[in-house]
Amino acid sequence: MTAQPAMAKTATPQTFRTTGALTFLTDTGIITLRNVRRMARTPQMLYFASIQSVVFIIVFRYVFGGAIRTPSYFDLKKGRL
Repeated sequence: MTAQPAMAKTATPQTFRTTGALTFLTDTGIITLRNVRRMARTPQMLYFASIQSVVFIIVFRYVFGGAIRTPSYFDLKKGRL
């Protein structure tokens, strides 16, 4: 028969997570800084982050061009929506 190692009881770590505007802004800043640093190391990410998103907007404009009607300036001027 083989001996089984004794399982030591470990305390579960307590995490303190706060919510609020300050936490949101801090977390957003940290994630943005990480992404900017990664873009500096790999210039291809600059392409995927900027140019590709513009291309998608242009392509989707022509694919879904008339699918959604939005009010124009003239509709607002005449009082219609």
